[in-house]
Amino acid sequence: MPDQGSVALFSEPTVARRMRLKTQHNQQAPISRLPEETLYKVFLCIANARLDHGQRVYDHWWKQWRNGTQICTQWRFVGLGSPRLWSIIIATKERKEVEFYLRHSKNCPLTVEIAPFSAEEKSIVSSILQHLPRIQDLSFWRCDDHLDVLLPLLAAGCPLLERVDLVSHNHVSLGPLITFGQQTPALKQLQLHFIYPSWETAQIRGLTDLTIGFSAGSYRPTLECFFELLRECPDLEHLTLELDQRLVRSSPASGPSVPLRRLCWVHFFAPSIACAEFLDGLILSNKITMDMRSTLRLSEGPIRIFPRHFLPSASISDNIALHLHLHGCAEPHFYDITIKFISASSGTNITHLYEGIYLRGKTSMDAFMKVGLTLTDIHLMECISSLKIKCSSGLKGAVESETWRRFLIRMPQLKNLETSAHIFSSYFGTRDQWNP
Repeated sequence: MPDQGSVALFSEPTVARRMRLKTQHNQQAPISRLPEETLYKVFLCIANARLDHGQRVYDHWWKQWRNGTQICTQWRFVGLGSPRLWSIIIATKERKEVEFYLRHSKNCPLTVEIAPFSAEEKSIVSSILQHLPRIQDLSFWRCDDHLDVLLPLLAAGCPLLERVDLVSHNHVSLGPLITFGQQTPALKQLQLHFIYPSWETAQIRGLTDLTIGFSAGSYRPTLECFFELLRECPDLEHLTLELDQRLVRSSPASGPSVPLRRLCWVHFFAPSIACAEFLDGLILSNKITMDMRSTLRLSEGPIRIFPRHFLPSASISDNIALHLHLHGCAEPHFYDITIKFISASSGTNITHLYEGIYLRGKTSMDAFMKVGLTLTDIHLMECISSLKIKCSSGLKGAVESETWRRFLIRMPQLKNLETSAHIFSSYFGTRDQWNP
């Protein structure tokens, strides 16, 4: 039996007195004197932060977020009376949580993040997708088991949808099933990983940001089909393409034919030959920030990275800088080429150009520089006026004089050279012997 102290602690007079003291303290607390507008902004910051912390943290704090609105009448009134506070939904296994958010968000546009781990969650996902007409931002990982629900809803109409990020883990091909256009007039950002639009019927002319990823063994379009898709996106500003092999051509190359006048940022993770072929087809107007991460095996031989129409005339060669970042890794005979540069179409100055050649394999600096000679475009090096070379601790030894001579003779416009002393001492002598 409980002792007398416990009985007294939870007796009605004691509980009433404790509640009275809590009310008095709450009324004196500074947060109780906050206006409703300020309290709403505090709640909104917390609600937005949940999306940044991801699924693991979110699973532990959604109950605390709900309970926070129950602290006092004012908090409950502000919290439950603000649909936007409940408009960020990260789907979990808790059906009651999802239903609570959907109910209290009312008609507010939704930001939804779905990452189901099992087919048992399909009913929860389906209940969320039924609200697709008011979803503004949709991120859907592992969407393979839910395509039968998602695709008809996308085709039916999503007037508020501005951003879509779909990731398949089975590398499925949707063929003509997934369509955009008049059904999604507000769509600006489209990210598809191993899941593809219909190349013939996609009407997504309002896109400003496009990301598409392909993998080995999955469906992939021809290069011409991909160009057709890009022609439907004249306002495209950001483009990301992830490939594990080049796109097949269905007809001979015909030169630049895809006008992307507003394109200002490009990211490629693809084989070098795929990057070069893709760039060959673009017609650009704005200055371009480009990040190219590509691979090359020695058996592929010399390559060309940049189309000639990306490069300036000799009269503006002072505006070009070539940066070689040299790093040694473990796997031999395999090279990662990382290229970052800002370029423009013919007749517009190139302000900066960064090219990095990353070597996997324990080797000497001299061997690495010979690789650099093989991989770098000749017509590019003729325009270089400033050269900066960095090397990691994995690359040792000085570069042989003949290697340096072959390297520097290809850069007649070179005026500035910055690099580590030890890697070219055999060509220039020791630091004490340098002639500034």
